[in-house]
Amino acid sequence: MIFTEDLKNMLHISDNDEDVDLVVKMIKRFNQQNKQLRFGNYVFGPVVMRLFHHFNKADLALEEMLDVVNIIKDKQIEGSKYPRNIVVLALAACYKMNSKESFEYALKLWKDLKDVGHFPMRRATTFCAGLALNQGQPGLAMEILTSARNQNYTTVRNLKVAALTQMGRVEDAIPILRSVLYEDTPDNNTVHTFNADVIATVKNSVTKLDNPDLALEFNRIEQLFQKQGHISDTTLDEQLCHEIQKPPIMNNRQERQQPRFNRFQNERRPNKYYSYRQRPGLGELV
Repeated sequence: MIFTEDLKNMLHISDNDEDVDLVVKMIKRFNQQNKQLRFGNYVFGPVVMRLFHHFNKADLALEEMLDVVNIIKDKQIEGSKYPRNIVVLALAACYKMNSKESFEYALKLWKDLKDVGHFPMRRATTFCAGLALNQGQPGLAMEILTSARNQNYTTVRNLKVAALTQMGRVEDAIPILRSVLYEDTPDNNTVHTFNADVIATVKNSVTKLDNPDLALEFNRIEQLFQKQGHISDTTLDEQLCHEIQKPPIMNNRQERQQPRFNRFQNERRPNKYYSYRQRPGLGELV
C-alpha cells in the first residue's frame, strides 16, 4: 500500500530517471487504492508535473495528462464528462505529442464531443486542427475548423491558409490573405497578421505552380503585407502554443461598467446621414 507521505517523500528525493519511473508506478498504485483510506487533501498534480519538467520528461507528462483526462471522463468531475479546460489540455497534449496514436486519440475525443453536442473552445479546435495538419490530413483540419465560431480569428485564418495550401488549393487561400487588407478595424492599432512560415509556404506553392497571374497577385499581397505590418515573425506553432493570458480582475461593478460607458460615448459620433439634436439648457427655456 502507498501512503500519501510515501509518495510525497519520493517526489522530493527523486534524483534520476529510475526514481521518476518509480514515482509513476507509485502514482498509479496510489490512484488504484481504496479512496476511503485517504484523509489528506494534498494535491500531487503540480508537484508531479514539475518533476517531469525538471527531468525533461515532456512525453511522459503528456501521456499522464491523457490518463487524467480518461479518469475525469469516467468520474464526470464537476458534473461533466468533458470540462472545457480539460478538453483544451487533452488536445494540447495530443498536438505536442504529434504521433499517430495521439492523432487517433484526438479524433476519437473530437467525435465523442460532437456526439454529445459539446462545443469545444477555440483553442481546443485549433490544437486539433493543427495536429491534423501536422499529420498530413489538411482536409480533416479544414473540417475541424468549421467548428470555430469566429472564423476570422488569427489562428483559424492561418490554419485555413496552411491547410488549403497543403491540399494544393493555394488559389483558394489567396482570398483569405487578401481579405485582411479590406477589413475595417475598431481602432487604428489593430492589425490582422499571418505567420511568416505560413506566408513562406504559400509563396513556395505559388512558385511551383508557374502561374504568372497568381504569382503577380500573391506578390502584390505580400508587398502590402510587408508595408502594412501584416506578417508576424511568430511561427504558427508558437502562436498555437502561446501561453494563455490571465484576464484582468475588476475590483467592483463601477470599474467594470466605466469603460463600457466611455466607449459608448465615444462611439456616438455625428455622421452625414443623421444629426443629433441637443436638449435645450435652462438658459434657453427662459
